[in-house]
Amino acid sequence: MSIDSIITQKNPVFSTLPEEIFQSIVFSFGSFRTFLTARGTCKQWNNSLDRRIDQEWKKVLNLPWNDPIDLKKIAISIEERTAGAPAVLFFKQLNQKLFSFCPSFKKIDFSAGFSCLQITKLHEDICNTIQDESLIIFWNQLQKQLHLENPPVIAHEIRQWMNDPENIDQLNTIQNLILESQQLRILPLEIGNLTQLKKLDLSRNSLQSLPETIGNLTQLKELYLPDNSLQSLPETIGNLTQLKELCLARNSLQSLPETIGNLTQLKTLYLNENSLQSLPETIDNLTQLEALYLHENSLQSLPETISNLTQLQVLYLAGNSLQSLPETISNLTQLKVLYLSRNSLQSLPETIGNLTQLEALYLDNNSLQSLPKTIGNLTQLKTLYLDNTLLQSLPERMGNLIPQFATIFT
Repeated sequence: MSIDSIITQKNPVFSTLPEEIFQSIVFSFGSFRTFLTARGTCKQWNNSLDRRIDQEWKKVLNLPWNDPIDLKKIAISIEERTAGAPAVLFFKQLNQKLFSFCPSFKKIDFSAGFSCLQITKLHEDICNTIQDESLIIFWNQLQKQLHLENPPVIAHEIRQWMNDPENIDQLNTIQNLILESQQLRILPLEIGNLTQLKKLDLSRNSLQSLPETIGNLTQLKELYLPDNSLQSLPETIGNLTQLKELCLARNSLQSLPETIGNLTQLKTLYLNENSLQSLPETIDNLTQLEALYLHENSLQSLPETISNLTQLQVLYLAGNSLQSLPETISNLTQLKVLYLSRNSLQSLPETIGNLTQLEALYLDNNSLQSLPKTIGNLTQLKTLYLDNTLLQSLPERMGNLIPQFATIFT
């Protein structure tokens, strides 16, 4: 009896096994006769199957990451959540998780055996579907400004139209594109064809990454990406040298590319509520910045080079893990608002007294035991928060400031 004939008979024992697993187990028995006899009388069948499924699961863990779905991350989290469970359970959970990304697919029946090839194919199909769905969502908003008589409606026709050189002039008429709250899971590569965009709003979607082609938008002045799931930024973000405002608030960024320093025209930068542990040294190139929002991150220190941001008027650093401030903060002489609440500051540098334009200073919820005498130089200060610190007294020179305070919390 051949393997093909066994499979062709649709024996219920074998029919749910992926063919490559089935063949591997059969050959491990040495002969079909041994295989067919042993299946019901010994544990070799189950042991072989378990071993083969474990091998297939290890292959899944080595599969490459794909843009819409981080398959490896999902697989590892499944292992961690159900440590010690058999690999067969891992496959079933992964199957369910994948279909949560794309419910329109019919689930694979993994009632007996599992295959890395099956998961790979399923993963690719779901990713392609997500890409097509995202492109159609993107296109539906875009074509409202194009006013085409017979616009394409399916994904491959849309790609063909957007990449046709004859349509460049029409695409160049688009200067503002609002894609807020569109449930986008990826940003199509074709975004790079809108080279005359001035404003792009992608707020409140489900983006985990940005395509390299976003670097083609060299005329962009405003880019809004808050409330997504971005884990990183492409190096090509540094090509957007005309940007005035960049909002990346409430994402999952752990670091920034060095090329962020190329955005030398930035006036406002929102990086709040991410997972940043440090800032790149190149941030000192952003010499036109007037407002920098870094609150609710995991920053433990600030680079000395922050002193180059001499146009800063607003600096939010609340909710980090800062233990000290660099002496060079004294160069930020245009600063009017400084939020340092909810950090681990034990002291302030004497040079803070150079911030003579400061109008609001938030130092509450720190471990401050004293304040430098130079704080008395802050003659424009109107709001000061000092509650929930370890301060026992205030410098005498602060007495001169009290009459001007609109708000003081100690």
